[in-house]
Amino acid sequence: MRLLNTPVKLPPPKSLDQWFTDREFRPIEVFLQRSGRGGRPRIRQPHWMRCVRPGDVLENRVGVQRVVRTVFYYSTGRLHSVHCTIMHCSQYHTCYTSLDAARLLREGFQRVARVSMATEFDKKIDRDCRVWASRTLSCCDVRGIA
Repeated sequence: MRLLNTPVKLPPPKSLDQWFTDREFRPIEVFLQRSGRGGRPRIRQPHWMRCVRPGDVLENRVGVQRVVRTVFYYSTGRLHSVHCTIMHCSQYHTCYTSLDAARLLREGFQRVARVSMATEFDKKIDRDCRVWASRTLSCCDVRGIA
């Protein structure tokens, strides 16, 4: 067991040629190449995220199910975010919440089923999700609806 204040002998420094060709540092080199146009590296999205549609039921690791109301994609086909009905009252009194792709991956969501979105109430929720200025429903109107 080493004490905290004891000196540690460091390995000799490597030259830059050895640094990028050494096997243990190869993943770092690939990571830097993946960063693209100066942005952060992209996380690979599962197939279900590229084909999610309104009406799909998503379930996280804990077992909470959410019904997708609207879907937004980037021009490349990658999922940007989905809107689901809100589970509790919000300070802005909107009837929906936005779940971005990173949060869906982080919480372990999976697509488990599909439901019909044909009722008049579903159409009102869809209108509120798409056009922010035409809000007709509040968070209290959709409480208890998946």
